[in-house]
Amino acid sequence: MENRERRGKSVRNLWVLLGLLVLGGCQDPSATVENPAPDPYASTASADIEQTKAEHEGDDERLYALMKNQDFSKALDYATRINKRFPNDELVPQARYISSLMLSGAATTQSVVSDRIIETTDKFTGVTFYNHKLRGLLQDMSLHMADTDFYFGDPLNVYVAARDGTPHLCIEVTYTSSAWLFPNGVIVLADNTRFERYGLDFIDQRSTIADSDMRLSEKAHWEATVRDVEMLQAISSASLSQLRICGRSDNRDFYLTAYDKLMVQDMLTTFTSLGGQLPKEN
Repeated sequence: MENRERRGKSVRNLWVLLGLLVLGGCQDPSATVENPAPDPYASTASADIEQTKAEHEGDDERLYALMKNQDFSKALDYATRINKRFPNDELVPQARYISSLMLSGAATTQSVVSDRIIETTDKFTGVTFYNHKLRGLLQDMSLHMADTDFYFGDPLNVYVAARDGTPHLCIEVTYTSSAWLFPNGVIVLADNTRFERYGLDFIDQRSTIADSDMRLSEKAHWEATVRDVEMLQAISSASLSQLRICGRSDNRDFYLTAYDKLMVQDMLTTFTSLGGQLPKEN
C-alpha cells in the first residue's frame, strides 16, 4: 500500500512538471523579460549618422569655397575624395566637371577649345549655334559675386551663330532676381579700360522655382560690333573685369570670374576658326 501511494505521488508530480514545461513553452519569450537590456550600438549609430551629415555639409561648404576662390586643382581633388564617400552628392559631379574644364583652359589649341564647345542647329532656320559648355553650369552655384549679394545665373554669355557659312559673334547679358531692374545698358571695366553700351532692348521672363518664389529674368542679346569685340578681347586678357547692368533707377555690379574669362577666350577662338575676322589690336 505504501509503495502504491509513493508511485501515485510520483506520477502526479511528473504530470505537474510536464504541465509547467508545456505552459512555459507557450509563453511569449519577450514577455519573460521585464527590462530588456539597451542596445549598446543604437545611440552610437544615431550619433554617427548625425556626425556624417554634419561632415557632409562641411564638405560641400569647403568644396564651394574652393570653387568660389577658383582653386580648380584643389577643388577637383577634393570633389573626387568626397565622391568616394558620398556618391549621390549633387554638387560633386558639377564641381568636378567645371574644374576639369577650367584646368583644360591652359591648353588653347583648336582641338581642345572645340571640346569645350557645344554645337546645335535649328532645323527650322538653318542657324547653327556654338555655345560654351560652362554656360548654365554656374547658375545654381552663385559663383558671380555682386557688390550687393550673390547672383544666380550667368550675367555675361558670348556665343556664335552661323548661317550660310557666315559666323556672327553675339553677346548676351542677363539679370536674374526677384525684382525688376528695367535695365537698358551695360558698362564693362577691364582693368583700366571702360566700355559702355546703351539703348539695349531687354526682354522680360518669369519663372517659378522650387520654393515657389518668383524668379525674374531680363535679357538682352545683340551681334557684337567692332567696339564690342575690343571689349571682349580686353576681358580675355584683363586681370580684373567688372560688369555693371544699368537699370532705370538702380544698377547691379558683378565681378567677371576666370569662368567668364575662359568662356570669352574660347568663343573668340571659335569665331575665328569659323572664318570670323577680329579687329587688329593696335
